[in-house]
Amino acid sequence: MSCKTTVLAGISQVRRNRIWAAVSLGVLSAVGCGGPQPDQVVRDYFGAIVDRDGRRACAQLSEELRTDIERAPAARRAGRGCADVMELAAALNPSLSRQDVEELDVDVEEDGDRATARLENPLARRDETIDLVKRDGDWKISSLETRPRG
Repeated sequence: MSCKTTVLAGISQVRRNRIWAAVSLGVLSAVGCGGPQPDQVVRDYFGAIVDRDGRRACAQLSEELRTDIERAPAARRAGRGCADVMELAAALNPSLSRQDVEELDVDVEEDGDRATARLENPLARRDETIDLVKRDGDWKISSLETRPRG
């Protein structure tokens, strides 16, 4: 009798199936199927801008980028945080629509815990490269342009 046969001998087929299902889910979670991928993080960011949700937009950014935004001279003079700056970016781009975000074509190249997203920035209407980093298992935007169209 093999080791596998000995271990499974006293377990019903139904319980075996449940065990395999649980093990499979654990493996899928371990390989990173849980959080949004880099392209979705980029879409979530622009979706938050469309919704004028500065807090949600900032949640897509790395801590370092949020700090840089908050330390920018204009933000400091205005006494504003990241969420306020993102809401200002949204207000400067009133014609940005949900359709712009849905049609966003994001080409991503991953390299370990770094990724590069190439897209036409719907805020600036020009090609842009956005860098992302993986922090604690979640992808975050680490470079960003917030200039209005025009």
